[in-house]
Amino acid sequence: MGELILAASEEPRRLNIVLLDEPTEKMLKMNKSVRKEKEVAERSIKEEVVVNVPPGKRVRIVMTTEPRASRSKG
Repeated sequence: MGELILAASEEPRRLNIVLLDEPTEKMLKMNKSVRKEKEVAERSIKEEVVVNVPPGKRVRIVMTTEPRASRSKG
């Protein structure tokens, strides 16, 4: 589905991952600067993962789908 690789840093970092809902029509019609401020608050599912990244480590984020269960009748 998608992959993102973030470069390593000499400093320790914190990676925050927040699940978001799809934007609403109202959100899409907003001014871009206003939308960015409100987007996370309005679309957040309140599920967040925080990962501490040590110095010198890259971060690879991969989004996949679950394989669909077979629907064949036996």
